[in-house]
Amino acid sequence: MPETIANEIAYFHEFLEQSKSRVNVVYGGGGSGKSRAIAQFLFKKFIQERDKRFLILRKTRPSLRDSVYHLMLHDVMPEYGFSIYGHGINLDKTTLTMTFGNNEMEFRGLDDPEKKNRRIIIISGWRRQRSLPATISLNSC
Repeated sequence: MPETIANEIAYFHEFLEQSKSRVNVVYGGGGSGKSRAIAQFLFKKFIQERDKRFLILRKTRPSLRDSVYHLMLHDVMPEYGFSIYGHGINLDKTTLTMTFGNNEMEFRGLDDPEKKNRRIIIISGWRRQRSLPATISLNSC
């Protein structure tokens, strides 16, 4: 990875880490790395912090599975030395849930009928929707 890109990602992660805002809007053109940077940030928190719950949302479950879930499992996890087999990360491919220690990361489509019957509290997450100009990261307080 070129040094300038690595510096920009480090700056972005530092910004999110230091932010006291409940909502941070991240915007940029197609292919600018918004999703990857947020996936890296959330995965780092997932493996380094304790007792955290993450909810990753996308409009539909198929689009979520083919984009952000795939990005997390096949691109981001290997960057941090993890594979989808072992390392203490348990994957449930049916519910699209990852657990590590007491941490849980759940990937959900907004079209999921199970969500209609329960209240969702977002502690940390990332939501992507075409009608929005950007990816939104909802960080814990």
